[in-house]
Amino acid sequence: MILVVQNQLPHYRRAFFNALCDIDEVIVLHSGKPVGTDGERFKELTVPQRRFGPFNLQIGLNDVIMRLAPTTVIASADLRNLMSFVAMFRFERRLKWVWWGLDKGGSALALAVKTWLVRRDNPVVFYNHAIRDEFQARGLAPDRLFVANNTFHVDNHQSFADTAPKDCFINVGTLDPRKRNDVAVRAFRTVLDKSGRDFKLYLIGEGRDRDMLEVLIAELDLAGSVILTGKIEDPKQLEGYYARAIASVSFGQAGLAVIQSMAFGVPFITKTDAISGGEKHNIISRYNGIFCDDDQRSLEAEMLRLVEDSDYARELGRNAYAHYVDNASIQGMVGGFHAALSCMAG
Repeated sequence: MILVVQNQLPHYRRAFFNALCDIDEVIVLHSGKPVGTDGERFKELTVPQRRFGPFNLQIGLNDVIMRLAPTTVIASADLRNLMSFVAMFRFERRLKWVWWGLDKGGSALALAVKTWLVRRDNPVVFYNHAIRDEFQARGLAPDRLFVANNTFHVDNHQSFADTAPKDCFINVGTLDPRKRNDVAVRAFRTVLDKSGRDFKLYLIGEGRDRDMLEVLIAELDLAGSVILTGKIEDPKQLEGYYARAIASVSFGQAGLAVIQSMAFGVPFITKTDAISGGEKHNIISRYNGIFCDDDQRSLEAEMLRLVEDSDYARELGRNAYAHYVDNASIQGMVGGFHAALSCMAG
């Protein structure tokens, strides 16, 4: 049995947990609201959680491990999940323990502590090769470091790289300040002026930036050109936007929207130092997506080139879809964990 310890059970992880059942029985323990797993291959278990300063304390985690006696525990390598580290020290001699999602974070002290805590025989599964290589350089044993490219299943993924018309840019996800959608809107104003062509920018989602964006759209005289669609959950409706999109644009943040965009053959534009959980490392600039500088003019130039060179835009889209199929599938993610578990065989 594999016990996966999470804070929440996000919907986009369901396909991965189902596929992980090909290796062994899977129980996902979390502290969110029960979501139900009828029709799923994995099982769900919830425990209460308390906050203590910056830490999340999952009450009863040790008792659950004692009761279930799993063969392996897969837990997030996040210091805030303090009870996971306590449980590791208590149970690591009785079962196999795998850390998942280790990253540098923003604190040098936390980084040093995390590196010390995982400097044992436990395998560590990273979201991408770049982060893995950084921790190997910090002295972690390379034969215990593995990669499971962060992804999620996209129903009916297909390449829209060669569909027509291509008449818009899109941003899919919460209207959050970290995305810097205001920069994208201002850049889009310049693209319209310089190209002299009629394109749209669709911001698909809801969030606290909506009021600010409505004011900005009015100030820049972009009503009818920049559209706030609200949240769209219907997959078919969402596919319709991707089919028309020249590119996805998220100047400040590059999360799982990168994967979703690639799954439809749509290149993703973001800045080099965008906030990311590692998903931006799927982008090979000017091959399957674009990294621009931390400057509005750089974003304008990249968007304008895509508008004016449709062959270039479509080639990026084809490469984006190929990358999703070859490197960002659920099967590839499971393969990374299978390798980590196999290194502890026997």
